[in-house]
Amino acid sequence: MERAGAVSAAQAAKKAEIVALALENTEALHSLAHARKLMIEKRKEDAENALLEAERESQRLREQQEQDAARLAERRAKEDALRREKDRIEAELQEQEKQELMAMMEARMKSGKVGSKLAAVMKGAEGKELDRDTILREAQAERLKEQQELERKMTKVARQLDHLERARREEEAPVLARLAAEREAEERALYEESVRQEAVRHRAGWEQDMADRVRILKTLDDKAVFEAQVIARRREEFEEYRRQQLAKQAQRRAQRRAEITSQRIERFLEQCRKEVAVRVADIEAEEAARLKEEKKKVVKRPSHISASAKKLCHGCKYSKSGVLQLRALFDEVE
Repeated sequence: MERAGAVSAAQAAKKAEIVALALENTEALHSLAHARKLMIEKRKEDAENALLEAERESQRLREQQEQDAARLAERRAKEDALRREKDRIEAELQEQEKQELMAMMEARMKSGKVGSKLAAVMKGAEGKELDRDTILREAQAERLKEQQELERKMTKVARQLDHLERARREEEAPVLARLAAEREAEERALYEESVRQEAVRHRAGWEQDMADRVRILKTLDDKAVFEAQVIARRREEFEEYRRQQLAKQAQRRAQRRAEITSQRIERFLEQCRKEVAVRVADIEAEEAARLKEEKKKVVKRPSHISASAKKLCHGCKYSKSGVLQLRALFDEVE
């Protein structure tokens, strides 16, 4: 009985474990199924959004194509209208040019300035529709013929002018030679006259220079005397100037030496005053200490040492004899 109870308990525990595992798997499967459902819904939503976006893009492309087609048709219509207007204007201009050309040709025919061939074409065209190109072609041929005839006449005239120019030069050659010889003779005469005048001016200048030389030679003695006087006076002035400069330099040196000596004395006196002041302070400190020690004594003695120190400081600051002794000492040192 006990063994059967143990087996039943084990089976019950195993069943409980299986049930718990099944419950856990059920929850996991439920979560997985829910996640799969959400993913499918998300994919479906994304597919629907993509389809809508594709439809919108397709609609936009269709509208864009329709607009492009409309603009293209409008542009083609405008181009056709412009082409028709251009053809119309060109036709009108050609007709106007044809009428003007016909009027000009008729006027030239009346004046007799049109060639026989062009006149025959114009006469044969009466009562007929004459082609503009035919008229232009015949007019150009007529104009070319007239130009060739004009060039031929100009060549003939140029040849005649060349002959006349050659004859004129042959006739003018002796005259030109005679004129050149006369011009050369005149220029030679002018050159010889200018040379003669230059020689005269040169001679006059030389004579004037010689006269000036003689006059200057007469004044050489006076020049030497005057030069000696000027040199002597300038030498005296220079010596006087040099003496004055030397005196000024000596005065400046003495003044500078005195200033340096005075500065040295002042520095020495200042140093003395400082040393005396330090010594007086030391003496006063010693006297104060001594007085402190003798406080209990009845007789009070004056501090003659402090008075003498102050007198020494006063004498160092104001004594003239001390300053003179220091000045003499500095003079000896220098």
